[in-house]
Amino acid sequence: GEPPPTPCEGGSSALREVDFSPYTVIVRWVTGINSLQVDAVNVSAPGDGAVVVGFRGRFDRLTVSLHGKGTWKVVPDFDSIPSWDHIGWTAQVSMDCHPSFPFLSQPRISQLHIEDSMEVPIALFGVKLTSRDISA
Repeated sequence: GEPPPTPCEGGSSALREVDFSPYTVIVRWVTGINSLQVDAVNVSAPGDGAVVVGFRGRFDRLTVSLHGKGTWKVVPDFDSIPSWDHIGWTAQVSMDCHPSFPFLSQPRISQLHIEDSMEVPIALFGVKLTSRDISA
């Protein structure tokens, strides 16, 4: 497949592997992470000794390199580099709240969700089978 744009960080040949029978789809690289925008921040204290910070935003443009490995012998492999514009996302960070310093501790991502579909058309011998959402 096509090499990632430079500069590229990370040493793994696969960021994520997803089973979309009759293919296993491997996400090799992603660009556009630096186009992340935060549109809203919400802070709440649900009363269980925690503070929750919610974020909502979008990526202006994401591009991924995909490699599909056929899981059946008659299914050919494929390579694809699709792009999507204006992909929304939400995230929540939860932290323990204390009455003394350091006041907030143990930050953890408690929710991360891609709001918009990132569909990739899957075809077999030139016939479109379906579109699969790789954001799920």
